[in-house]
Amino acid sequence: MPKKKKAVDNTLELKKRKERLAIWSGVIAGLVFSITLWGNEALSLMSAHAADPFARLAMGILPVTALCTFVAWYANRLARAGLSILLWLGAGGLIALFAGHLPFEGLTLFYSLFDPQIAAKVSLPFNAAISTRVLSLVVIVALLAGVSGILFRRMLENASSNTRRSGAVLTMLVWSIFFFGSAWIIHQTLQMPFLRPVEVVNSLVQAKLGNDATPLSADQAAAANMAAIDPVAGLVSEPYRLALMGYDDLVNQTSVLADFSGGWAQCSVLVDRSSGSAVLKAGACVRLAQ
Repeated sequence: MPKKKKAVDNTLELKKRKERLAIWSGVIAGLVFSITLWGNEALSLMSAHAADPFARLAMGILPVTALCTFVAWYANRLARAGLSILLWLGAGGLIALFAGHLPFEGLTLFYSLFDPQIAAKVSLPFNAAISTRVLSLVVIVALLAGVSGILFRRMLENASSNTRRSGAVLTMLVWSIFFFGSAWIIHQTLQMPFLRPVEVVNSLVQAKLGNDATPLSADQAAAANMAAIDPVAGLVSEPYRLALMGYDDLVNQTSVLADFSGGWAQCSVLVDRSSGSAVLKAGACVRLAQ
């Protein structure tokens, strides 16, 4: 009589595959979030001649990726789906809180350790207006992470049972959308209001140096208050670097620090609402003591 074939038990292999996919899901989530938030900002800061443009990316990418990886690994081991959702909900809140404090206390610490000249001149307090923005971001990102937690187990089940690599890649892409969206919301809500003043001052400097690819007309220059840089025209030179120096309580007026190879200047940037919409306009630039 022919021998009966033994049934192959794939339980252990499927368990290992799910664990690998869970870990990779966490790594991808952390990387997507970090690169979208701080990598995107770093490129904008670099093009605006900002000092230490990759500081936030360097400080943020490892903690966020490590947290996402741990949460994904641990959530996969939990028996109850509800606990997995709560775990991702909490992780989303922690990530948003960390990302909300990094441009202020985190960057201040970075300057004090690696760029003491700038550290001595900037003040980036985590004030009430910023705290309100960050609190709203914590809620939004936590909810998005919670939704991703709902799909987490289903994604792992589908991906682990799908032997095709394309299926696993597709599920990872869907998974990463939640973290891309969370990072983009933080970027637009929290980072752009402090990035744009640096870009405004960089435009002033570039125009003064004659490097602007599309020079402004006389009317455009007047509207943008290009004359604001005239008091420090003698300092303007290349190379130079810029940094956010400070802001008022409501973040309606910001100050940008300019370092022209050891010649220091401070330029203010105001939010002008006279036209009915918020428009950034350069204020006065003044020399600083060396």
